[in-house]
Amino acid sequence: MRKLSELAPNYLISKLIKTFQIFLGAPPSPTNRENTIDSIQLDVGRTFPHLGIFQEGGPYYDLLINLLGAYVCYRPDIGYVQSMSFIAAVLLLQMDPYPAFVAFAN
Repeated sequence: MRKLSELAPNYLISKLIKTFQIFLGAPPSPTNRENTIDSIQLDVGRTFPHLGIFQEGGPYYDLLINLLGAYVCYRPDIGYVQSMSFIAAVLLLQMDPYPAFVAFAN
């Protein structure tokens, strides 16, 4: 029988482990925190790609990364979960950054 590590890339395994840690109430490991920034940058580039305003060089790219990074610092027990960027992006389109962060955090 093949091991799970042979069937899936390490990235998927680390995401799966992080998800189980969150559900079990264990704090994420430092290596998952390091991957959080990479996950945010990867996911932000996929956020409403047809608009073009959240892609690198767009007017909302840095705002969205900063909002999501601030949230991860504010709630390290939750961290970043894929597709949070879509919710944060909608809030940024309707509000200034600080009220958008407050709404997102609540």
